Amino acid sequence: MENRADSVRADLHNHIITGNNFRNVNFNKVIDCAAESLSDGALFGYNAILGVTDFEDKRYEPFSELLDYEIDFFGDEKRAFYVPEKKVLVVGGQEVFTQEREHVMALGVPMKTRIKGGRTLRDTIKEIKDNNAISVIVHPFSLFGAGYHLQKDLDVLNEVDAIEIHNGEALYIANWKAKKFYESIKQDYPGLGWLASSDGHSLYEIGSSWTEIRKPGLKNEYDFMEQLREFIKYNGESNKKMTNSVVGVIDHTLDLVAIIALNKLKGLVAKK
Repeated sequence: MENRADSVRADLHNHIITGNNFRNVNFNKVIDCAAESLSDGALFGYNAILGVTDFEDKRYEPFSELLDYEIDFFGDEKRAFYVPEKKVLVVGGQEVFTQEREHVMALGVPMKTRIKGGRTLRDTIKEIKDNNAISVIVHPFSLFGAGYHLQKDLDVLNEVDAIEIHNGEALYIANWKAKKFYESIKQDYPGLGWLASSDGHSLYEIGSSWTEIRKPGLKNEYDFMEQLREFIKYNGESNKKMTNSVVGVIDHTLDLVAIIALNKLKGLVAKK
């Protein structure tokens, strides 16, 4: 599918790696992969995860600091930066756990701001809105998804900007439920957008799923955020690519198991 002149392919949910060990990550390669898989003018969302505890898994900040490519921030809050050489725009984000351990993505969060985890879904969405960031319900019918919550409390959708109808690391049935749910309520919530994203935890997943949206201008940070929100909320029947990354899911799961086992081993050693 070719990009229209005023559009851009956006993969707005990525983590690059499982955990926060960046020693073996080639940061320039991340940008190269985004440019190659999403084509020139790619809009590539780079997201951090904040857990229920005080643990903060910061990725966007070190990513911007360790790139060899020249980058241009276009605002004091550093919500996003542009890589002119590769024509890739990187948007910072945060994946937040609610008190029910449901996940909400805050897209375009100021670099030094952390959305507090462990609160209700409504309070989480309100704080995202108060920070002029974009709220996205990610993998709604997967583990830690908010889909079943939303089915019982549809009024929350009046405050949400978008729902992820396809997540590259979600099971087929979970994505099918997400698309069916969105189709069933979109007429009643015309200001609710949708996204297809990779949720990648490895370089080869970058751009494996994407959504085509209108291209936001880079005149200033405020206008960029307003346009990005509007273009996500009202993307209609946009082009999209939806790939299920089976290898990515297995890879991510094995990494998580290894990290959990290592942390338990460290705990046992510390007790001795």
